[in-house]
Amino acid sequence: MEINQLIDGCLEIELAVASIYSRFAQLFLQENVFWEDLYNDERGHISFLIEAGESGRFDEMLTEDAGFSMPLIDRTRTFIANESYRIEVNPVSLEDALRMAMEIEQTKVEAFANELIANLSPADNEAFLRILMDERTHVAKIRNMMIRKGLLKFS
Repeated sequence: MEINQLIDGCLEIELAVASIYSRFAQLFLQENVFWEDLYNDERGHISFLIEAGESGRFDEMLTEDAGFSMPLIDRTRTFIANESYRIEVNPVSLEDALRMAMEIEQTKVEAFANELIANLSPADNEAFLRILMDERTHVAKIRNMMIRKGLLKFS
């Protein structure tokens, strides 16, 4: 298996997650800025991965270095597809949406993709540092929104 297959799987997942956040922005107009922020972060990750692939940054990388496997990507694809389907066929509350987003951000593929981005990026690249900080704060952003909405207590 080639590293490009893993990266393509990550890209597919990032696109699906961005689509979910876009849908939530449409469903929850009062929280539109919050969801758009998450959506834009995901689009930034997509752009970075595409650019890294086109510039050859993955050419020397071994699949073992990615930190994840195709079976994990396949399970994550299924999870994301199920969440997408759930949004389309059932009413989703803001609490449901936030819990879904938290689960999505805590999947191993998201974590490994973020680590991959970190490993491929020069530390002095300002755009990369912004992407990395945005991603590292997704869980915190979602948790803070849940606290503001009274859906989660400080622990």
